[in-house]
Amino acid sequence: MKQELVKIMQLAGDFFSAGIAVKDRDLEFLEAVAGCVNRGELAALLADPDWEEAETARELLLFPDLESRACLESVLQGKSLSLEGQNEIVAFLKGRVQKTELILPSASKNIVIGVGAADLTAYVKRLYLTVEAPEPLVQALAFCSNKECANRSLALLRSSGIAWTGDLLALARKFFEKNAEKEDFQALLQKILVLFKEIPADRDPEEYLAEKRTWCLFHLDKARTQERELAGQNMETRLLSGVRTAYADAHRLHGQIALIDRILYSMPPLP
Repeated sequence: MKQELVKIMQLAGDFFSAGIAVKDRDLEFLEAVAGCVNRGELAALLADPDWEEAETARELLLFPDLESRACLESVLQGKSLSLEGQNEIVAFLKGRVQKTELILPSASKNIVIGVGAADLTAYVKRLYLTVEAPEPLVQALAFCSNKECANRSLALLRSSGIAWTGDLLALARKFFEKNAEKEDFQALLQKILVLFKEIPADRDPEEYLAEKRTWCLFHLDKARTQERELAGQNMETRLLSGVRTAYADAHRLHGQIALIDRILYSMPPLP
């Protein structure tokens, strides 16, 4: 692992020739590493006091160029650590930095002990150094009811692969701010990101979702009609299968409508 990191550092060329100091950013980096499950082994490595190039490696991670970042991600791909190992590393890092860990607010009070919302947002951002989630959505995660929910939600955003256009970002931010403190936020977010991903980049997202809702209502009515018709006939396997299919379709369509309503509830009702 050390040799691989040395290779990555060599790719950075003359970047480190300026001798940029990182001691004042050690805390930020180590907290970020401690918050990333797949970087647990790297956290222990970079905190090794006997490794002379650890500081340079930390600098590389804080300010990587595109080529070195790609190599680093390749090295780290698939790396993981057991929960016990994660806890050991987090305990070690806390002991080293000697600073109380910030905690996310409860749902009832958007505060933390001695820390404002801006500091809280900065902490959430630090948990993932390579975060590609849009700034407004990262900020909105400060409304999450607990730290674990915020971390998992941020991970979902990073892996969603969504191209965030201005209109879609505005719609997502509104949803985040109104729902992030609710208990079902993370479960909803996973479904909603799937829905957002299907919206064409050249379409207005609210218009697209409204049209999809109308389509779902039409087919829901058809599915329920079919369900009633089949249920009234004999009990042959063929018809039973048809009833189950119609019921499943109705259930799925109803779920889609409820999901869209959750996103667009502040819009005027469809004509």
